[in-house]
Amino acid sequence: GPGDLAYYNDLPRQVSIIGMVARYPDKTGKALRLTVSARELALDGKRTPVKGLFLTWAPLLSDFRYGDLVEVEGYLATPPEWEDFSYRDYLARQGVYSVLRGRRIRLLARDQGNTFWKALYALRTEAHRMLLRSIHEPEASLLSGILLGIEHEIPPNVMEAFRRTGTSHIIAISGFNIAILVGFLSGVLKRLLGARKTWLPVLTGVAAYTLLVGADPPVVRAAVMGALYVLAQTTGRATYAPVSLAFAALVMSAINPFVLWDVGFQLSFAATAGLIAFVSPVEGKLRPLVSSRLPAPLARKVTDVLNEAVVVTLAAQIATLPLIVYHFGTLSLISPLANFLVIPAQPGVMLGGGLFFLAGLISPALGRIAGWVAWLYAAYTIRCVELLARPRWASVEVHGFGSGLLLLYYAVLAGGWWLFRHRDEALPAIRRHFSFGAAVFALGTLTALAWTAALAHPDGFAHVVFCEGGGAMVLGPQGHAVLVSGGSSPPRFLDCASRRLPFWRRDFDLAVLVSPAGLHLTGLVTALERYQARGLLVPALEGQLRPPELDAILARRRTSLHRASRGMEARLGDGVTLMVLSPAGECRPKGGDCATTLRLTAGDVSFLLLGSASEGHLRTLLNSGYPLGSEVLAVPAGNAKAVLEGPFFDAVSPRVLVLSPAEKKTRRGGTTTETEPPPGVRVFRTDRDGDVEFTTDGRRLWVRTGR
Repeated sequence: GPGDLAYYNDLPRQVSIIGMVARYPDKTGKALRLTVSARELALDGKRTPVKGLFLTWAPLLSDFRYGDLVEVEGYLATPPEWEDFSYRDYLARQGVYSVLRGRRIRLLARDQGNTFWKALYALRTEAHRMLLRSIHEPEASLLSGILLGIEHEIPPNVMEAFRRTGTSHIIAISGFNIAILVGFLSGVLKRLLGARKTWLPVLTGVAAYTLLVGADPPVVRAAVMGALYVLAQTTGRATYAPVSLAFAALVMSAINPFVLWDVGFQLSFAATAGLIAFVSPVEGKLRPLVSSRLPAPLARKVTDVLNEAVVVTLAAQIATLPLIVYHFGTLSLISPLANFLVIPAQPGVMLGGGLFFLAGLISPALGRIAGWVAWLYAAYTIRCVELLARPRWASVEVHGFGSGLLLLYYAVLAGGWWLFRHRDEALPAIRRHFSFGAAVFALGTLTALAWTAALAHPDGFAHVVFCEGGGAMVLGPQGHAVLVSGGSSPPRFLDCASRRLPFWRRDFDLAVLVSPAGLHLTGLVTALERYQARGLLVPALEGQLRPPELDAILARRRTSLHRASRGMEARLGDGVTLMVLSPAGECRPKGGDCATTLRLTAGDVSFLLLGSASEGHLRTLLNSGYPLGSEVLAVPAGNAKAVLEGPFFDAVSPRVLVLSPAEKKTRRGGTTTETEPPPGVRVFRTDRDGDVEFTTDGRRLWVRTGR
C-alpha cells in the first residue's frame, strides 16, 4: 500500500526519500553501499510517510555512518534478477525490497540511531582501522574478513584463489570462530570468576561478537549451538549435537523463514551435519588403526593431527560438496590438500588477531607488535592458497547439476551413513537376501548409470545440431535445449535428438515452429507427441492464434504458447542468446512471410537459421536493420540459389553453409545445389553428411558429421 516504500518501485519519475542509515555501511568496489530505513517520500511535490528499507550508493570516500539522517534523490526500482542469481530474492531475505540509484545524497543530521548499535558499529570501525593501519595487505583484508566479517576489501585475485582451492569457508565467520571465542573466554573467566559464574559473561561475549560481525546466518547458527554448549557445561549436562543443530535451525527459521534459502545457512548447516555424522565414527576406527602401529603417546598425537587436518575437513567437504556444485557450478579438485595445509594455521589467525586487538587497546605500538603473529599465520594461509590455485585443473566447472542430483547425492550419502552405523545388523541381512552375483550386478548397473549420467551432463559448450531429414536442435552450455521444427522425417529427427539428450530427459525448454504448414508442422507435432516442451514459439498468423494441428498437443501438455515477433530473445546460458529475426508481427502464411528465422549468438560465434529462402523473405530480413552476420548459415529446402547469388549472402558473410537438404536430385539419386558458393565457404549437406553438429566455446568452432 501507499505506506510501504516498495509500493513506489519502478515509477518513471524521480523520488526524494528521507531516511536513516540503518546498518553498517559497506564499501563495494567504487562506492559506499548504504541500507537506509525510509521515513518520508516526496513525489510530484507531495510528501508521504513511508516505511521500508532500501539500498543506495554514495561516493566511496563519503563519511556516512550508522544513524545518519539522509535525503536521497533518484529512481526507485525493484532489485534486479539475472539468469543465474536473483538479487531481488537475496535482498528480500534481509528485508530490503527496493534499490535507489541516487542522483544526489546529502546529510541532514547525525546520531539518529540506537545507542547500542552506534557503540557496536563504532567498535567495529575502530578495530577495522587498527588492522588496516598495523598490517600489510592482503593480510589485513583477510584478517578483517575472518575476524570482523568485513570481506569486501579482500583483493579479487585472493578471493578467486580461495574459491578455486575450496577454502572460502575459512573467510566466513562460523563455528570455528565461535568455538575459539568460547574456549578463550571460558578459560580466562574461569580463573577470575570460577566455573559456575562464567556462563553469563561468555554468552554475553558470544552475542556481542555475533552482532559485531554482522549476524549472518552461519555465525548465528554457530552462536546458538555455542550457547547451548555453554549452558550444558554450566548445568553439568551433556550436549547432543543433532538436537543442538536442529534447535538452531528451528530458532533461525522461526525468526526468518527465508533463511532456509540462504546459501550461507545451507552450507553451514550441511558442514555441521557432516561433522556430527562422520567425524566420531571415523575417528573411532582411525585411533585403533594408528595405535596398532605406533607407540601409545605418539599414536594419540598422530590421531589428533589426522583428525583435525584430514577427517574434519573431509567430513565437512563431503557434506557441502553438492551444495557448492549446485549453487556455484565449480568443483575444486585440490580442496582436500589445500584444507589440510591451511586449516592448522587458523587457530593462530584467530588467537593472533584476538591478541592484536587486546594489545591495541593498551597501546597502538604494542598492538602492532602483537599483530605480527596474526600477520604470520594470515600470510602463510594466503601463500598456500595462491600456490595451490595456480594449476588449471585446481578447479573445474560443472554444469547441469540440478536439484534432482542434489537430492540423490544426499539420499545415497544418508543411506551409506546408515549402513555404516548399522553394518553389524545390515550386512548379514543383505548377505541372506542377495547373492554375490546379484550384488555385483546391482553395483555394476548403478556404476554404469552414474557414469553415463555424468558423461551426458552439459560440457559448458554450445551445440547446434542440424539433423538429417531436416529439423535442428540447440543445446546451451548449461543444458538448455531448443527444438527447431522437426524436419521432413520424424523418425530420423527423433533418432538425432535422442542421441544427444541425457537418457532421463524427456523435455525441451523451447520448441520453435519454423513454418505454419507442410513438413515443418508435421515433424514438430510428431516430436511433441514424444517430448514435452515448456514453451512453444509459433508464427503470429493473421486471424488465428496457432495452427489447429497443435491444439491436441497443447491440450495434453503443460506448454506455454508464444507468438513469434522480431526482437524476441531466449537466453540459453552465459553469453548464449537465441533471437527471432522474423516474422515482424502478424503475418500471412503465404510466400514465406510467416517463416521464423532465428539467429543464435554464442560469444563471438553466430548461427543464422533461415526459415525460408524465398526472395521476399530475404529482402525483408535485409531491410529489418537487425544484424545478420554469422559464421554459420543454415538454408532450408527451397530456393538456395536466391541465397547464394543475391546480396543477402554478402550481408551474412558466412564461413560455413549448411544445406538441409540440398536442392535438386541428380539422375543417380544424389543431390546438388543449383549454384556453387563462393570460394572459402565450406558446405555441409545433411543428405550427404548426415547429422551435422557444431560445437563452440564462444571463440572457436568445431564440426562433426554423422558420415
